[in-house]
Amino acid sequence: MKPLTQKFYQSLALSSIIFFATGCMPKNADGTYNSAYSYHPYNQDQSNSYKEPYSSYSNIANKIEKDSLSLVGTDYQYGANGPDQYDCSSFTKYVFSKQGIT
Repeated sequence: MKPLTQKFYQSLALSSIIFFATGCMPKNADGTYNSAYSYHPYNQDQSNSYKEPYSSYSNIANKIEKDSLSLVGTDYQYGANGPDQYDCSSFTKYVFSKQGIT
């Protein structure tokens, strides 16, 4: 290979590595990137968006568990829809619907 051609391919390989390495850079501490990614809507201020508190999820889970355990001993019947008998899907539907989950 000619020295000029070899230098060209070395330069091409080095510039390709630099190009791809900078494209995979991690976020800065403030959540932005050192590239065009910093303009992406994912990085916009979302402080006004509603987020359900974690404790309320835990509270709902505890209520679902309590409602489920209260039905221990209820007869199982394929195709039943409560309240004296349930099948798997009607049981699940019932305990979740008591918490407003449909």
